[in-house]
Parts: sequence; structure tokens; C-alpha cells
Amino acid sequence: MDDNKSDLELDVQRRSLLQLGGLALGGIAGALPFAAAPALAAEAPGLVLETMRVVVTANNAKGKSYILKDERIKRGLRPLIWQHTAQDVMGMGGPNDLKTMMESSSPAIDPPVGASEWRFATIGPSKKKKGEPLERSPGKDGFHRTATIDYDFFLNGEMMMFLDEGEVTLHAGYVVIQRNTSHAWMNYTDTPISFLSMLVRV
Repeated sequence: MDDNKSDLELDVQRRSLLQLGGLALGGIAGALPFAAAPALAAEAPGLVLETMRVVVTANNAKGKSYILKDERIKRGLRPLIWQHTAQDVMGMGGPNDLKTMMESSSPAIDPPVGASEWRFATIGPSKKKKGEPLERSPGKDGFHRTATIDYDFFLNGEMMMFLDEGEVTLHAGYVVIQRNTSHAWMNYTDTPISFLSMLVRV
């Protein structure tokens, strides 16, 4: 495949996903992530599937981040992926999880209180090699925590997400609900990996 064709296909996928993201995260009444799937499937092959893999993170009773859920959600009219409320700002977690927000280790990237930000993020190839041990504490080896609930939708490639306890491999079309948890992204490939990330300050 030549470079021009690759760039064109990537541009089509990005435009399609921005449309999908606008429906899923833009607050349009009645429009949830899979609503536009049939129309987008032809333009974003491999990303709009019958099911969507969703990874939800949490902080346990000791304040350690871990994977609360890793599941596939079937496409339908209005499938609920995850939610939080004014009364339950963290959303439903495990029975022994912390119920309050932990302090951010990256205040420079936190939106103001009551605000949200939607960003196009790109992670280049990591300096660490796959299999090398990581120091899993804020400020070390890319680990950080924000005072937000994040909605991340991956657009391409293969990304590793590391938590205090556990890790998971992510691919294009996967969703991560990052709930005020310490984490690090590692791209062990030789290609930049992009994702859409909405940070909601709660």
C-alpha cells in the first residue's frame, strides 16, 4: 500500500470517528455511540463492529488503580456504556472501591472544576521496551492521575495501558473509561497511536 493511500484511508477513518464521537459524546439527545454505526461501517472498517470492547478502571480500598470491568457491549439502538450522576460522581464501582476522588498528580492537564475537554491525543513509540519493568507510581514511567472521568476511544494501532495493579492491551475501536485512576500509556509499536479523549472534571 502506498503512502498516499494510507494517508487517505486514515483521514476517512478520522472523519468518520469524529462524527461518531460527536454523536456519542457531544450531548445530542438520543444519540449514543452505536446509533450511527450502520452509516459509518463502510467508511471505518474494523472500527464499527457488532460489539464494542469497553475497559473501566477504578481505585480500590487502598487507592490502587485496577481494571474494574473488561467487557464487550452489543450494538443496539441506545446501549448504555457507562454513566455517573450528580449524586454518584464516580459512577458505580466495586463494593470496596473508594467513593471519593483522589488528588490529581497532573493538575496542569486537569480542566477547571465543572468543565470538560475533548482532545485528539497521539502517543509516539515508547522509549521503554516491551517486557521492561515499570515503576508504577505518579511521575515515574509516565504514570499519572487526573481529577477527571475520561472517555477514551482508540483510533489505530495497539496500545498498552498499565495501572497500579494490572495492564491491558488496547486496539482500534476500544473504549476506556478512566475513573481518576493512576495509569500509563505504552506504545511498543513503531507507529504513533491516536485516540479521542474527553476529560470531565467532577
